[in-house]
Order: sequence, then C-alpha cells, then structure tokens
Amino acid sequence: MGRQSQRKGAEGEKELAQHLCRAGYPVRWGGNKTYGTVPDVSGLAGIHIECKRVEQLNIARAVAQAAADASRFQDGAPTVFHRRNNSPWLVTMQLPDWLRLYGAALDHDSNARAFFLSPQKPNIDKGEEAMNFWETEKPRVVNTGRNVLEYFPTAQRLSIAKPNWINAAGEEKRGKTVMLDLQAVKDCPEAANIFREIVGNL
Repeated sequence: MGRQSQRKGAEGEKELAQHLCRAGYPVRWGGNKTYGTVPDVSGLAGIHIECKRVEQLNIARAVAQAAADASRFQDGAPTVFHRRNNSPWLVTMQLPDWLRLYGAALDHDSNARAFFLSPQKPNIDKGEEAMNFWETEKPRVVNTGRNVLEYFPTAQRLSIAKPNWINAAGEEKRGKTVMLDLQAVKDCPEAANIFREIVGNL
C-alpha cells in the first residue's frame, strides 16, 4: 500500500471515529502506525470495526478481513464501515450478526419494531437526518477547560466531552463524549426541571 493510500485510510479512520464520538459513542482511533496490532477504531460495544476509505472496495475480502480480525481481537461482530469520495458512510455485516443485533434491539425497545418496520418513509428520513446532524450543522463550541460543549441548535443536540488529549505517539484523541437530545429533555418534565435548576444555579 502506497503512502497516499495509507494517508487516506488513516484520515478515514479518524473521520469515522469523530462521527461515532459525536453520536455519543466512546470510540477511539487505533493510530496510523500500528500495523494491525490494534483495531482501526475501537470502543463500539459488541462491534469489531474494519474501516475502509477507498474508491474500489472488494467487500467480500474486507468482510473476510474483518471476520479474521474480530476473531483475533475478540471485540465483537465483524463489521465493515466504508465510503468512497463524496459518498456517505456505509456499514456491511454478515446477515447472522445483523439479525442478532436486530433481534436484541426489538427485545430491548418495544418501539424499535415500529421504527424498523414502519412504511412511513418520512419518519425514517427524519431519523436519518437526525443521526447525521453533525455532517450538516456546524455547532457552537465552548471549551471550559474541563469540558468541551458543542451545541447544535437546529438538531437540538448538546454534546459534552472531556478535552482532547495526546497519546504516547503524539496523536490527538477526542475526549469521552456524551450526547444529549434536548427535545427529549424538553418532553420529560423531570429532566426539564433539572435543567431549569442547573440554569438557575448558574
């Protein structure tokens, strides 16, 4: 693999890690000089992440690599996250793994079946838009020194992260992040009261 391909792959891994962090998942990038000793991106519970940022992808080979690495790292179902230039991220899994995740979601959340099976496409589109708000909306960012706040007013999301940090290799890592759905807070009287109390104390 040439330097340009390596650089593109590393940038893709960092980009994917950033998307997942902003979605509220505590993932971390493995680094660009690990030579396969750690996963590309890790921290997504139950999922082994194989990241591919290429124009021409042999998906069967990529899934086979993900399966082999998932067996080696024992970190979850082999999953390929991939995208081409000017295209959205796609996710490819083996059907048995996807079915286990789908079944677990239905068992955990009684509303999941209605969401996945609803024929009302506008609702699904709205859900997809909400999940990708960080791609289309620039947040207002405030660094308090102890936390980094990112407010997305249109999407009604607020992320709260620890400050970025530098690892032993000199690479900057995003701090652990949680994402708040402010509309959900507004719709929950108990949560809204807590926020009012916090604002009053400020």
